[in-house]
Amino acid sequence: MPMRDLVSWTAMITAYKQAEQPDKALLLFQHMQLHGVLSDSVTIVSVASAVGQLGLIKRAKIVHSNAICNGYLKYLSVGNAIIAMYAKCGNVSLPRLVFDLMEERDVISWNSIISGYSQNGQASEALFLSEVILDSEAYTNPVTKLIHGIKPDHITFTSLLSACGHADLINEGRKCFAEMKKHSVSPRVKHYACMVDMLGRAGLLNQAFDMVQQMPIPKNDGVWGALLLACRIHGDTELTELAARNFEKLAMAFGIMKIDPEMSVQVTNNLRICNDCYSAFKFVSYVYGRKVVVRDAYRFHHFQDGTCSCNDYW
Repeated sequence: MPMRDLVSWTAMITAYKQAEQPDKALLLFQHMQLHGVLSDSVTIVSVASAVGQLGLIKRAKIVHSNAICNGYLKYLSVGNAIIAMYAKCGNVSLPRLVFDLMEERDVISWNSIISGYSQNGQASEALFLSEVILDSEAYTNPVTKLIHGIKPDHITFTSLLSACGHADLINEGRKCFAEMKKHSVSPRVKHYACMVDMLGRAGLLNQAFDMVQQMPIPKNDGVWGALLLACRIHGDTELTELAARNFEKLAMAFGIMKIDPEMSVQVTNNLRICNDCYSAFKFVSYVYGRKVVVRDAYRFHHFQDGTCSCNDYW
């Protein structure tokens, strides 16, 4: 381009950031500055996100200084981006300062600071902040609502449940999960995965399994993976095999959806293939006309047109 203005520079920086190429986004921002093009609030938001992805605390402070010097912190989007940036760099004291000085906060502001504490192992601080927006009085008292006016969303509860799980705060985690219904937030698969992980870490494997069984929504690999890891850590062979079976089926389903029809679907399992999975693989290879290759603890199984290379002898 013969002429590059702020819009074109910012568009490219944002594109690199969204394409998960933060190093190129940051390099382009540096070139933009060398060309004498001044940034705006939109640029700073994209650059802050890129710096957060890279985890560069020194660069984060430079971006923060840029925002202060140009008066961009008055914009809610910039304040939120700075908080998230610092949190991803492993610093929670600076984003808390930004948060406390914000004239206006929305649910993204609260989620960013709570997530920051959660990601950096400070569950008590995350829970302390959560009390402000989980307190029922914040919605019934007109004065209090005027001050806060924030309704938690599914991201808020994901951060809180994750924090409780990593800090072994079982009772607090159960309370947070129960609070979701109170605040009209329907649990998603991520929330169930957090609960299964939390219970599994604490060795409450039967409760974790019951949580999986009682899920009113489809289970994904995150849920079964959390249960599988917990079972292996605590040495529960029976539940380990059960979780592994479901993991196999999910892997096959994912392969059918994502892999080119001309290519075989390959699944690896550290255990011996179970009867249910064996039958499922034969069925899928016949119905979908796909070749499925499964490597278990003992051998390779090549499923095609409803039959297996082992001739049902395994």
